[in-house]
Amino acid sequence: MGTVHDDGLDADHRTITDLAAVQHRLVPHADASADAQRVADIFANLKTKVADTKQALAEAAEATRKAGAYASLWLFVSLLSAAFVASLCATAGGIRRDLH
Repeated sequence: MGTVHDDGLDADHRTITDLAAVQHRLVPHADASADAQRVADIFANLKTKVADTKQALAEAAEATRKAGAYASLWLFVSLLSAAFVASLCATAGGIRRDLH
């Protein structure tokens, strides 16, 4: 059975599409072939949209990864700075306690 990820509709699917168009719409076989061509065009359009969506998803994932790395780096820097300032304050408080 064909899926969106296949290369296209194979001959069996095109024949089934032709027959379905003839049976359901009571159209001549030439019109059914035109309907089959429309289905093939829609299928190709859908494949293009799926490829575009996959590309957009990959770009969004890359942007999210970069933002996460950037945020992690600055979180590390801020925590390291806070620990340094806390140690300075503790040292200053200990010295003040010892002098009084």
